[in-house]
Amino acid sequence: MADARADSGQGSGQLGHSVATGDVNGDGYADLVSGAFGYDGSGGQNSGRVSLFLGGAAGFNTVADAQLDGTLTDMRAGGAVAVGDVNADGFGDVIVGAPEYSNGSSLEGAVSIYFGGAGAFNTQADVIMEVNQSGANFGHSVAYAGDINGDGFGDILVGAPNFDATLSNEGAMYLYLGGAIVDATADAVLVGGQASAFLGWTVAGAGDLNGDGFADIAGGAIGFDASGASNGGLVRVFFGGASFDTTPDANLLSGQTDGRMGSGLASAGDINGDGFSDLIVGANEFDNGQLNEGRVFIFKGTAGAFPTTADTTLEVDQIDSGFGTSVAGAGDVNGDGFSDVLVGAPEFDVVGSNNEGAVFLYLGRPSGLTITHSVRMAQSQLATRQGFSVALADVNGDGFADPIVGAPSFDGGVSTDEGAVSVYLSNSVGKAVLPQQFSGLATGPIDFWGRSQNASGFTVAMTNISTLGRERSKLELEACPAGVAFGHGSCQKFITPNWVDTTATANGAVVASIASGLALNRVYAWRARALYAPFSVTQSGTTAPANPRRGPWRRMRANANPGDVRVVEFMFRNGFE
Repeated sequence: MADARADSGQGSGQLGHSVATGDVNGDGYADLVSGAFGYDGSGGQNSGRVSLFLGGAAGFNTVADAQLDGTLTDMRAGGAVAVGDVNADGFGDVIVGAPEYSNGSSLEGAVSIYFGGAGAFNTQADVIMEVNQSGANFGHSVAYAGDINGDGFGDILVGAPNFDATLSNEGAMYLYLGGAIVDATADAVLVGGQASAFLGWTVAGAGDLNGDGFADIAGGAIGFDASGASNGGLVRVFFGGASFDTTPDANLLSGQTDGRMGSGLASAGDINGDGFSDLIVGANEFDNGQLNEGRVFIFKGTAGAFPTTADTTLEVDQIDSGFGTSVAGAGDVNGDGFSDVLVGAPEFDVVGSNNEGAVFLYLGRPSGLTITHSVRMAQSQLATRQGFSVALADVNGDGFADPIVGAPSFDGGVSTDEGAVSVYLSNSVGKAVLPQQFSGLATGPIDFWGRSQNASGFTVAMTNISTLGRERSKLELEACPAGVAFGHGSCQKFITPNWVDTTATANGAVVASIASGLALNRVYAWRARALYAPFSVTQSGTTAPANPRRGPWRRMRANANPGDVRVVEFMFRNGFE
């Protein structure tokens, strides 16, 4: 059962059509955005709405903290959402797709960016992007890409699956590089190359698949025909680099007619803890014993060429379940250091043939992903489409990633198809530990793939709490360069010098450690944990334990993906070093 649930409060509003997470106000908690793309808001009928719910120690607040309404009738704002820091100010920015926006060109689509910041959230778009082609459905999918070109700014991906370049409905992926000033002109356009391929049906920031310190991207083309498999689908993978190469580095195929490879697409995080990001791909009409049951493919990251054969495949063996319609990863639900993944099956039958929908959780481990789900999350109501969208993030700061699930056809207390978004806390209600990264001089927060703004390194702060009463503690920090697993000899460890009282405040002791002496212009991943000693350890004549008790390793917002921070000295006003 969900720990918290919010609905749109309006019939056919369809909240939960899309979900995404990030930290928009820099407080260390994951915040949630969800699209209600059928909502009749201030812009008129079906203008759409995106609701922002701020995370906090108490968990998920079911009353939205901000509402971002579409501005035109039938534009369907919230058809897709993403969050990430694109202007390197340390705050997550909200990216909203409106795939049926019309402004001179019917159904061209649009994407709006709302910059995050401390204080009340700005509900007026800071940047608006369009493509000016009728029927392109630009904004059908959006993603925070991470830092593709190594300039310290997060980048943006937008899918337009019905875009016509030279062929009808070949589709396209648009790449926008972040910067101190974010403009509305695409820096690269990647096209499908085949009629009715629908490239851009899904887009994803793939993490760092090859461990080179640059973020990689992927896009799904669910109508692509290859090797005799009509509509088998395709996922194209592009490696990042100082200069972006528009030639795909890998093409991933389902190999089955009507398999629809790319229906779901996301970074899986680092499932096996080897220091490389992995990729999760859904093919929601794949057949294997059951018609249209769906299949999910896991591709492991590695140095060198990206593999085109899946390491692991997942199924649920139920006809027409839509398994793989949505996928999510890069979160650690049980604190073991390995990324776990969610798979949505919005047509899954829990009882009889009622299409309640369900979401399945699979756990990471050193040998790879488990092939049997550990948890199934379902609604008790008919035809909710539970699992149409999914995400993983730590909304209450306790160090465990929490599954977030959209059910756009959920009937709330007002009318049918209000839609709902639910949060399932992985650790019930625990105390907040809030591991978070800051600039080298601790002058402000840094989001994922952000820049340290200091050549010496960066700062990590965490709240140390004790389950044994009053103790003293230190903070241990480990920083590893891109492509290197935690615990490797090339990682560097830092321990704070002083033992502090774990009851310094009612919520514990905030302890900060500086990672210094790191290589300039290198990307690092980090983890931190508390070290404990008896409270009397600071008294004269008392010897500190040689092997202090250790708490579990923690990562920012329970993220389990490489690519936390790039060490760079400073930034000029125009965004260049």
